[in-house]
Amino acid sequence: MRCRCSTRLGARPLLFATYVSPVGEIVTRAGLGFHQYADDTQIFFAMRSADIQQDLEVLRVCTDHLRCWFLTNGLMLNPDKSEAVVVGTRQQLGTVVAVQTVPVAGVDLPIAPELKSLGVIIDSRLSFDSHVRAVCRSCNFHMRALSHIRHLLSTQVAKTLACSIVCSRIDYCNAVLQHAPKSTLSRP
Repeated sequence: MRCRCSTRLGARPLLFATYVSPVGEIVTRAGLGFHQYADDTQIFFAMRSADIQQDLEVLRVCTDHLRCWFLTNGLMLNPDKSEAVVVGTRQQLGTVVAVQTVPVAGVDLPIAPELKSLGVIIDSRLSFDSHVRAVCRSCNFHMRALSHIRHLLSTQVAKTLACSIVCSRIDYCNAVLQHAPKSTLSRP
């Protein structure tokens, strides 16, 4: 699950990060894991199929505490920019099929089939098919755009541009693809 906050502060990034550091303490106290990057907080936890409702209640209580902390400190938890995804094997996802929403800060968020986190598309099965398709689409778009000005460039400049434009997209967060199936990685 991913939450974003809206702020009325004009603080610099380091000051903002320091200011919202208690968010991590609230999440940890609830027994949940988290990652923070600027105003983006990602909360994650393992759900057990036998205790799904109890696990979701822990999330609800935690996000209610977060919402209170944000309001007390002049910030606002923005459920419109929040997303939730359930990740697991086909069998695990089959046991949580009844769960359609996740309670976050007083709002029931629909469970999405995938979400984007720092430019990486994460799907419910961690297949990364959508992510690889998006990277391929982006690389092809930029290569076609480059082909329009190719006649104006020397071969060396064209190769350098092509490598910098395409390789940067292929290299970005490619470690998440380490155990992806060959069918995902062999896209044209």
